[in-house]
Amino acid sequence: MARTIISRYSRPVNIIVGNSDSYRLYFNGVLLAEVDEHVWWTPCNNVHPVVLRAGPNHLLLKLLKRGDDMRFTLGVRDRTVGEGPRGFNKEDWVVDLADLV
Repeated sequence: MARTIISRYSRPVNIIVGNSDSYRLYFNGVLLAEVDEHVWWTPCNNVHPVVLRAGPNHLLLKLLKRGDDMRFTLGVRDRTVGEGPRGFNKEDWVVDLADLV
């Protein structure tokens, strides 16, 4: 999957990945994560902090499917509001992004 994500301004976010199999995640041309696992899917298996640039940001995802059942989800959460002990899963999803295929 290749996408260009447009952000109105620069901001630190977490890319939240729910996965049941392995993947490689590239962000703006840099390998952000190489996850080699075959696990039960949950919506927040892995968290990858990045800084979205104002304007276009390039996301490339390569999935590995070893069996018949594969689940994968991806979302973006803001890291700038309400920092504290509750962890990455405390903020609202970032919903003001645009997506180009």
